[in-house]
Amino acid sequence: MMGKACLLSQSCGIGVLATQGATLLYILDEATRSVFVFDANGNTANDSAGNPITFGSGVLQAPMGIAASDEAVYIGDNQLRRVLSFKTADGYSFAGEAVGYQGPVAALTFDGKGSLLVHAGTEVAPVRLTIGKGYRTRGLMWSEAIQVRQREVYWHRLQAVIKRIGTEAHLRLFVHTSNDQADQPSIDLVNADAFSDSRWRPASSEPFSDIDDLFLGGDPAFFLWVGALFSGEGLSTPVVSQLRAEFDHESYLEFLPAIYRSPSPCDDVLLRFLSQFETFLTGTEESIRNLSVFFDPAVIPAEFLSWLAGWLALDLDENWDEAKKREAIARAFDMYSRRGTARGLREALRFFAGVDAVIEEPILSAEWWALPAESISCECKRTAQSQCGCKGSSARPKERTWDETENSVLGVTTMLAPAHPQGAVVGATATLDQSHLISNAEFGAPLFSDVADRFTVQLYRGQLNCPETLDRVREVIIREKPAHTTYDLCVIEPSLRIGYQARVGIDAVVAGPPEPTGIGDERGAVLGGQPAARIGAGNILGITTRVG
Repeated sequence: MMGKACLLSQSCGIGVLATQGATLLYILDEATRSVFVFDANGNTANDSAGNPITFGSGVLQAPMGIAASDEAVYIGDNQLRRVLSFKTADGYSFAGEAVGYQGPVAALTFDGKGSLLVHAGTEVAPVRLTIGKGYRTRGLMWSEAIQVRQREVYWHRLQAVIKRIGTEAHLRLFVHTSNDQADQPSIDLVNADAFSDSRWRPASSEPFSDIDDLFLGGDPAFFLWVGALFSGEGLSTPVVSQLRAEFDHESYLEFLPAIYRSPSPCDDVLLRFLSQFETFLTGTEESIRNLSVFFDPAVIPAEFLSWLAGWLALDLDENWDEAKKREAIARAFDMYSRRGTARGLREALRFFAGVDAVIEEPILSAEWWALPAESISCECKRTAQSQCGCKGSSARPKERTWDETENSVLGVTTMLAPAHPQGAVVGATATLDQSHLISNAEFGAPLFSDVADRFTVQLYRGQLNCPETLDRVREVIIREKPAHTTYDLCVIEPSLRIGYQARVGIDAVVAGPPEPTGIGDERGAVLGGQPAARIGAGNILGITTRVG
């Protein structure tokens, strides 16, 4: 054991890796600039030849700080001012430098969320490096000869559909056209100037301009070659999803007078000039061609949903997801056809507030009411009694009968009228400062003035799952109801809740009516009505006792 400990002379860091099989200790030695591997008992981990496993020698210069994971061992180097990575799966071979950090290293550790924390030994907060997410600082892409037809074409434009991740990501495009398929420009994979061949356009000496839209021009040709040069600082990269080449394009030059379309000694200067404006307006022209898409809620781009909803005077809730916003726009026109009706209000409450409401209109239950009339036999029902042959005396039955009594149940099908059906009648119903005159067409209207243009919205308490629901319901009602109407919002509470609301005899009935008693029954007899309750023996709640 002592002999193995002598492997270390100036340890400056330790990393622990606990795997399912065992625990490994990675000890960083500053003197030998190497890492030695031990097990949990302090024994060296050996390779297949029986030699102690060590790595980093020849790569590390001034090591400080170490952290180990299942995939790699990370070591800081203050001379290189970098964090170096050694892959565990490849026998701890050197994998490269961590992208995105350059500076002193005092300690390394993991944050438990997939990132490596680097402490520089200063008051600056540790730098977080995401493991496994980095980019090369330079990259190339080029094509073989591209041919679209069996004849020469006018190559007009090359456009890259690109998304840049970060401000330091750059892209540069190169093109070459020719009638000879063997005339492919060369690619220098060794030197930094990969597109140094003079046949590539534009010249490779130009700096990165991040132009992703090139005018090709030139004489017609069979073949086109495309190249791209990517660059970045390692934390970002340009993402190219498509390169699109246009040929035989109908440019704005076709819409100018013929004198401007004739060959010019200035070659294609005018065509290049017009193509710049065409590039700026391409997006607008494409939108005009696809104008119908902007009026279809199923396919309109998400950023235009509020714009389309504005055409229908529809306010979209920002808390809705995209699918519900599209559904609201699609249903708006159909829902407007029922706006102002009970059905339309129920649909609006169900969609916008998420509740199923019961809507009642009191005027639908209001009817005319009159005292019942005495039944008259034979034809006296339809003619005057003086004109009837029976004269009303011999035809009238001995017991009186009454007609039209179905709407005259006092307190059930009747109500107190707010005014006389004829309005104010001088000498009869007119009251000073409390009457108003009405016309014949308005006869009976005062009877229904307190129930007309009113409705009630009833909601069960179980549907109000959050405090905002009731406010949202009121907003929907005010928006959807006719302007001249008034409403009452009622929350239906449970009628019987043990411990909260259980008034026996008022809103709760326990058991049924008492059993009949006979003369001499020990419980006694009651003449008429229910027997009175008696405290004591035989007092059974719901049978012999009733609490009112």
